[in-house]
Formats: sequence, C-alpha cells, structure tokens
Amino acid sequence: MRIIDYIGDSVYVEWDDGDLRIYTNNGWGDNNNIYLEPAVLNNLLTFIKRRMDEPEPKPEKGEGDRAPGSEDAPGPPHGDPGEARRRD
Repeated sequence: MRIIDYIGDSVYVEWDDGDLRIYTNNGWGDNNNIYLEPAVLNNLLTFIKRRMDEPEPKPEKGEGDRAPGSEDAPGPPHGDPGEARRRD
C-alpha cells in the first residue's frame, strides 16, 4: 500500500511496500529524491533515537560571546557550503 505524507518545508515522505522515499515538491514537481531501503531506514531511525536521547552539550566557557560573522567566530569561512562541520 502506498502512503504519502507532507511533513513540512515542502518535504514529503512516501512509504511503498517497505521502501521509503523522501522528496521535495514546491509546486513545480517532485525533486531531490532520496530512496531508503529498509536497512538504511533502520540505521537512520537508530541515529535519530540516539541523538534524541543525548543531552544537549553545554557551551564551552566563552563560546557564544562573539558576534555572528566576526573573524574568529567558529564555522566555515563566509558561509562556504562545501565546508560541513561534524559534531561528535
């Protein structure tokens, strides 16, 4: 059985016989398709549960004291989208 739900921000989820498709549709058609087979979906759910169970880390002393956009602020230089940061 095929089920489609809108989950917000132009994002839809489709469930079709055990496979999951996540996609966007802004009125111009479906795009940005992501297909998750059951094993990958299970890994995603495990990741989400683990993150939901973790307490939010407390900011380190002095963190957050700088103005956004200042030269010594953490993050990618000038919003470079190619620089992803990973939080362990």
